[in-house]
Amino acid sequence: MLYVVKNLMVFGLSAETTGLALNILLGGLLPLLMYCIAKEITNSREISLITAVLAAVHPSLIKLSTEVQREMVYLVLCGLFLYFFIRALQEQKTVFYL
Repeated sequence: MLYVVKNLMVFGLSAETTGLALNILLGGLLPLLMYCIAKEITNSREISLITAVLAAVHPSLIKLSTEVQREMVYLVLCGLFLYFFIRALQEQKTVFYL
Protein backbone atom coordinates (compact mmCIF):
# COMPACT_ATOMS: atom_id res chain seq x y z
CA MET A 1 0.00 0.00 0.00
CA LEU A 2 2.81 2.39 0.81
CA TYR A 3 4.37 1.73 -2.59
CA VAL A 4 1.14 2.74 -4.36
CA VAL A 5 0.71 5.79 -2.15
CA LYS A 6 4.29 6.89 -2.81
CA ASN A 7 3.89 6.52 -6.58
CA LEU A 8 0.59 8.43 -6.63
CA MET A 9 2.08 11.28 -4.60
CA VAL A 10 4.17 12.14 -7.69
CA PHE A 11 0.99 13.61 -9.22
CA GLY A 12 0.75 16.21 -6.46
CA LEU A 13 -1.67 14.38 -4.18
CA SER A 14 -1.08 14.26 -0.45
CA ALA A 15 -0.45 10.97 1.29
CA GLU A 16 -3.81 11.12 3.05
CA THR A 17 -5.74 11.80 -0.15
CA THR A 18 -3.95 9.00 -1.96
CA GLY A 19 -4.53 6.52 0.87
CA LEU A 20 -8.19 7.49 1.05
CA ALA A 21 -8.64 7.09 -2.71
CA LEU A 22 -7.02 3.66 -2.57
CA ASN A 23 -9.26 2.56 0.30
CA ILE A 24 -12.39 3.83 -1.46
CA LEU A 25 -11.39 1.94 -4.62
CA LEU A 26 -10.78 -1.27 -2.68
CA GLY A 27 -13.98 -0.75 -0.70
CA GLY A 28 -15.88 -0.53 -3.96
CA LEU A 29 -14.32 -3.76 -5.20
CA LEU A 30 -15.18 -5.70 -2.04
CA PRO A 31 -18.92 -6.21 -2.83
CA LEU A 32 -17.98 -7.49 -6.28
CA LEU A 33 -15.53 -9.89 -4.70
CA MET A 34 -18.15 -11.03 -2.19
CA TYR A 35 -20.57 -11.62 -5.08
CA CYS A 36 -18.00 -13.82 -6.85
CA ILE A 37 -17.29 -15.83 -3.69
CA ALA A 38 -20.98 -16.38 -2.98
CA LYS A 39 -21.57 -17.33 -6.63
CA GLU A 40 -18.81 -19.95 -6.48
CA ILE A 41 -20.15 -21.43 -3.24
CA THR A 42 -23.89 -21.42 -3.91
CA ASN A 43 -24.35 -21.13 -7.70
CA SER A 44 -27.34 -18.90 -6.90
CA ARG A 45 -27.58 -15.44 -8.42
CA GLU A 46 -30.10 -14.24 -5.81
CA ILE A 47 -27.97 -15.24 -2.83
CA SER A 48 -24.92 -13.72 -4.47
CA LEU A 49 -26.72 -10.41 -5.04
CA ILE A 50 -27.95 -10.34 -1.45
CA THR A 51 -24.39 -10.98 -0.27
CA ALA A 52 -23.04 -8.14 -2.41
CA VAL A 53 -25.74 -5.71 -1.24
CA LEU A 54 -25.12 -6.60 2.41
CA ALA A 55 -21.39 -6.06 1.91
CA ALA A 56 -22.05 -2.72 0.19
CA VAL A 57 -24.27 -1.31 2.94
CA HIS A 58 -22.56 -2.79 6.01
CA PRO A 59 -21.67 0.14 8.29
CA SER A 60 -18.30 -1.25 9.40
CA LEU A 61 -17.15 -1.84 5.83
CA ILE A 62 -18.27 1.65 4.83
CA LYS A 63 -16.33 3.13 7.74
CA LEU A 64 -13.22 1.09 6.87
CA SER A 65 -13.31 2.24 3.26
CA THR A 66 -13.54 5.92 4.21
CA GLU A 67 -10.57 5.93 6.58
CA VAL A 68 -6.89 5.63 5.77
CA GLN A 69 -6.12 2.23 7.26
CA ARG A 70 -4.69 -1.09 6.13
CA GLU A 71 -7.71 -3.23 6.95
CA MET A 72 -9.41 -2.75 3.58
CA VAL A 73 -6.29 -3.99 1.79
CA TYR A 74 -6.24 -7.06 4.04
CA LEU A 75 -9.94 -7.74 3.48
CA VAL A 76 -9.59 -7.59 -0.29
CA LEU A 77 -6.47 -9.76 -0.30
CA CYS A 78 -8.08 -12.32 2.02
CA GLY A 79 -11.18 -12.30 -0.17
CA LEU A 80 -9.07 -12.89 -3.28
CA PHE A 81 -7.30 -15.76 -1.53
CA LEU A 82 -10.63 -17.29 -0.52
CA TYR A 83 -12.03 -16.93 -4.04
CA PHE A 84 -9.05 -18.58 -5.70
CA PHE A 85 -8.92 -21.28 -3.02
CA ILE A 86 -12.58 -22.16 -3.65
CA ARG A 87 -11.98 -22.18 -7.40
CA ALA A 88 -8.98 -24.46 -7.00
CA LEU A 89 -10.95 -26.88 -4.84
CA GLN A 90 -13.87 -27.00 -7.25
CA GLU A 91 -11.75 -27.41 -10.38
CA GLN A 92 -9.15 -29.61 -8.65
CA LYS A 93 -6.42 -27.72 -10.48
CA THR A 94 -3.90 -26.21 -8.14
CA VAL A 95 -1.23 -25.54 -10.79
CA PHE A 96 -2.71 -22.22 -11.92
CA TYR A 97 -3.13 -20.90 -8.39
CA LEU A 98 0.35 -21.58 -7.00
